[in-house]
Amino acid sequence: MQEARDLILNLALLIAIAVVYQIATSRFSLPSMASRLIVGVAFGLIAVVGMIFPLTIIAGLIFDGRSVILSLAALFGGPVVAGVAAAIAGAYRYWIGGPGMLVGIMSIAVSTAIGLAFHAYRQRLTRPLRGLELYALGLLVQIAMLGLFMLLPNGESIVRRLGPVLMLTYPLATLFLGLLFQDYENQARVREHLHHLAYYDVLTGLPNRAMLIERLQQVLLGPATAGQAYLLAILNLDRFKIVNDARGHDFGRGLLKAIALRLRALLPRDFVARIGSDEFAAIVDCSHADARGTAKLLEDLVQSLRAPIRVGEEELSIGASLGATLLAAEHVDRASDALRRADTALHKAKLCGGSRSVFYDAAMSAEAEHRYAIERDLRQAIGTGQLRLYLQSQVDAAGRLIGAEALVRWQHPTQGLLTPAAFIPIAEDSDLIIAIDAWVFGEVCRLLGQPPLSDSTVRLGVNVSTRHFQQPDFLSWVEGVLRHSSADPRRIVLEVTESLLLNDPADAAEKMNRLARLGLRFSIDDFGTGYSSLAYLKRLPIDEIKIDRSFVQDMLHNAEDAAIVGIIFAIAERLSLQVVAEGVETQAQADFLNAHGPVIHQGYLYARPEPSKEWLRHLA
Repeated sequence: MQEARDLILNLALLIAIAVVYQIATSRFSLPSMASRLIVGVAFGLIAVVGMIFPLTIIAGLIFDGRSVILSLAALFGGPVVAGVAAAIAGAYRYWIGGPGMLVGIMSIAVSTAIGLAFHAYRQRLTRPLRGLELYALGLLVQIAMLGLFMLLPNGESIVRRLGPVLMLTYPLATLFLGLLFQDYENQARVREHLHHLAYYDVLTGLPNRAMLIERLQQVLLGPATAGQAYLLAILNLDRFKIVNDARGHDFGRGLLKAIALRLRALLPRDFVARIGSDEFAAIVDCSHADARGTAKLLEDLVQSLRAPIRVGEEELSIGASLGATLLAAEHVDRASDALRRADTALHKAKLCGGSRSVFYDAAMSAEAEHRYAIERDLRQAIGTGQLRLYLQSQVDAAGRLIGAEALVRWQHPTQGLLTPAAFIPIAEDSDLIIAIDAWVFGEVCRLLGQPPLSDSTVRLGVNVSTRHFQQPDFLSWVEGVLRHSSADPRRIVLEVTESLLLNDPADAAEKMNRLARLGLRFSIDDFGTGYSSLAYLKRLPIDEIKIDRSFVQDMLHNAEDAAIVGIIFAIAERLSLQVVAEGVETQAQADFLNAHGPVIHQGYLYARPEPSKEWLRHLA
């Protein structure tokens, strides 16, 4: 009974190794020397605990699972981890002494050496170790241990007594733990790959927009230090589309890589990111420059990008336009506001002919005048019935109607029918977007409560702005509209963007869960172009993700976009989410999407946006 209890305790210690290795693979990067030292110490301490609570003690002799522990430490950790673990275990065995000390130290050395031999063999493989190979490791180690036990006093009786137990349990334990460790390593590689996809640009290796937003938040939320100043600069390559169309996509990608390398060289101590197809951003420390020095820094950056650059065998000059804005710390500024200001300055630089830098100025008169006129007219339009509801059909692979997205148009009294691009960006910077959201949602509920929609199963998607969603009375407003209409909430899909989760994730989660309990469904619009934190997909009641049209349009001739589309399908399948693809314009795009899995199509290939009355007439 004592031996049985001791064996159970030893097996429990072996299970503890699994926990240690899982923590190590999830928290540390083993290529780091410090991480390997920490993991080696952890393995060594577990081996010591095994000797403190051994399988059995005979006249000062200790038998435990250290051979399994150290062989696995060597197999998966390599020489550094193995050396640290063996040194700790050997030092402890030497300290406690006893007649079996020499054999005990030899067992530590032999099991570590066998593990390192298998580690070298594993390094040459392009696949994980198979179960039989792991079992062979455990078997070989235990055969060696039994051979060493023969050197002990009464060695033959010890081997007869413990041999069957060791040969039965420890090789199986090695097999089980080895498979488990390999699974942990694979999970760590997947996590690292997904993190890299979420936060880094595949082509250039630079951080992407999501990482830029995180870094902006760190700067903006940090304490203001006397004399410390940062600016956000957004650069857009001039004539990139012309070069890309003329020389091909491979040349264009090579040019983007070369530009990224040049930016790294020009701003070695600053944060540089790629945030669009031909757009880069940088957070620059301008603490040691006055206003004139800052302007010169930006102009020098533009001039440096104008210098000839070599791509393959060809050399060309391609300028860049730059917009910049200062950042204010201590919660005075927001990442979205900083990006908007820099974009405004960049737009001004483009309007001025490009290949220049423009610092944001709130009094950029022409643009401010235009925005003011649009905002003034739009405010009147909402109350005087100038908005028009359009619907764009969404179909499955067989072309069957599944639903539609509700879109808004503005019948301007002098400019004619305006698309959302002409007024929604301006509305989003004011409270007007809330009024537009309310009008569209009310119209959708009205249509769903009347024939022919009330007699069908067709669902309607409604875009909800971040500003509106974050209003304190948003929930009560939605509940009130639903209560005063006969619309079935289960046929309403609220389309939100990833930026919704930036400012107050907890508030967003609470509202989404309450609305989901009412029956409303949620879709993540423009998935992959914004925040892209994969964690929210499992925490929030998301029903579908929409592949942004930029990925759909480029996926047939851009390997990176095709890979991103494939990853989105894989994520959706694993999390049981519906996939909607926007901007499907060709049959080749539809076929590519259908080949990846179930998908709902939305685009000109199937239907253009139509006035709601015409769309309903087709439905009837």
